[in-house]
Amino acid sequence: MQNFNNNSEDDKRAQITSLGIYELRGLARALGIKSPTTKLRNQLIDEISTALVTGEVVEPRASRKGRPFKQLAHLDDIITFAKNQNDDFEKIAILNQDIPEFTLKPASIEKMTGVLKANKKPAYFIDLRSLHKVFVSEQMIQSFNLTNSDLLCVEAYKINENNQFSASKILSINSVTAGKYEPKSALALTKVMPSKFLYLENGEVLLGGRNHMITSGPLFMNNALKELLGCLGNQKAFNIFVGLNMCYEDRFYVFGCKNLINFTTDYLNSSMDAQEMVQDALDLAERLLEQGNSVNIVLYDAATIMSILNQNSKKKKNALEENQLFKKLFALAGAYENDATITVIATCDESDKEEAIIKQDVLKISNNIIH
Repeated sequence: MQNFNNNSEDDKRAQITSLGIYELRGLARALGIKSPTTKLRNQLIDEISTALVTGEVVEPRASRKGRPFKQLAHLDDIITFAKNQNDDFEKIAILNQDIPEFTLKPASIEKMTGVLKANKKPAYFIDLRSLHKVFVSEQMIQSFNLTNSDLLCVEAYKINENNQFSASKILSINSVTAGKYEPKSALALTKVMPSKFLYLENGEVLLGGRNHMITSGPLFMNNALKELLGCLGNQKAFNIFVGLNMCYEDRFYVFGCKNLINFTTDYLNSSMDAQEMVQDALDLAERLLEQGNSVNIVLYDAATIMSILNQNSKKKKNALEENQLFKKLFALAGAYENDATITVIATCDESDKEEAIIKQDVLKISNNIIH
């Protein structure tokens, strides 16, 4: 951390240049610069630098009546820093009215992974392990040409006591190192009949199709399911695991599996975000397929997944939408040209076989049974 008093004009400009676009806009607005949101980054830097040297702005902002502008996170700290006063400043704020206030200084860096919601303002993702929200700056999105439903792995730091984080560095995009990632245009995929099988000791999986598996006992003790996850881990494909209301031992086991992207919640978790989590899994699968990647989706304990989605839908009064969400996961299954496939494998307990929802939406539409 540096004291701004001791810096030359070049140093001041360099530190101003290091600010993000939201920070630059907030600082420009605080200094009275007109229409900061309509100006390019370099123009903002030039006008802010000029204002700090001369004390004047190029186009002063006209005073106006109406609702006062909302105070932004740590705006006073940034103004103090920029106006060459005595206090020090640490770059800990992203100036955007939609982002919660930054109440903590950057401490330890954590590694977090999730499916980007680039169509939201501000953009964010839900960390797949902790289920905490992680914000991603517009500058990062533009720098890496990110799009909605990209799978991100980032370094992030906590910004407030609400367990919200801000991404400070992107490590990988869709499992490709950030520096080597090149966005692919969507492929024109044509659905064809599945024709490949993955052979296991206990049966076979129809690749590019719908499968179901009758299980007994918890996952971490089920040899057939453990064998399935092991085989999927060795496939040249993205493997997505969806499991809601899982016991600690099962969730711990899943996080220990290699090459598995986990969308899971803890046992007795309220799962109010279950729809968002399942939607993320579905969107990610479609995004990866568009880029020419094969995807395997395991729906662990399908009866529980559907039950939780239905419980949430009753609270939100949109039961039809929730049911369609689950059915769309099955509808994704199919083999495509260029060897890109989506395979869906749903598991359910023996005791669930007679439930109408399992008979109709899982067993009836599955093409193959894993014994």
